[in-house]
Amino acid sequence: TGTTTLSGIIGGSTALTSITSNTGGTMAINTTAITTSGAQSFGENVTLGADVTLTSTTSGNISFAGTIESTTSARALTINTSGTTTFSGTVGATSPYLASVTTNANGTTVINGGSVRTTGAQSYGDAITLGANTTLTGTTITNSSTIDGGGYSLSISGNSVINGAISNVSSTNISGTTTIGANVTTSGTQTYSSAVTLSAAVTLT
Repeated sequence: TGTTTLSGIIGGSTALTSITSNTGGTMAINTTAITTSGAQSFGENVTLGADVTLTSTTSGNISFAGTIESTTSARALTINTSGTTTFSGTVGATSPYLASVTTNANGTTVINGGSVRTTGAQSYGDAITLGANTTLTGTTITNSSTIDGGGYSLSISGNSVINGAISNVSSTNISGTTTIGANVTTSGTQTYSSAVTLSAAVTLT
């Protein structure tokens, strides 16, 4: 229930099988890379003391049961897995926030914490599923695959690049410029507060 600090590269020459931390404490990730062949499960709140890349080489799930925050200055979080990445708590809710969030293709990102905030970009290469009304805040939010809203709302504070279809969302609200290259379907309103550019033939429903 105390603080676990990871300061050196983990699994750099030979990937670990998995990493699991319990609940009730804090995981201070001060290293730049953690590589496992299987799952990475962080049961406690996580702080980032460096730009870090988390990798599972055999499609292991990477999950965060608590919050994720930067220390001292905004940090970049990159996640590479063909499994499921799950954010159960808020990401970058307090200053200095995160610098950026990037996920690779071929997996799924589940956002259950309701909020991801970065000072820079957010780039989601894999399919996204929402488990709560969600606000994504950053300079530019890019989804390269689909977003399944699960019946929840999606708000983007910043610019948006929609390259994958958005569906099953109660409403969308985008404050910045929007580039739309895929269909957007909501049960309620769609609000685009700034200029919209179409990069493909799309249907807004």
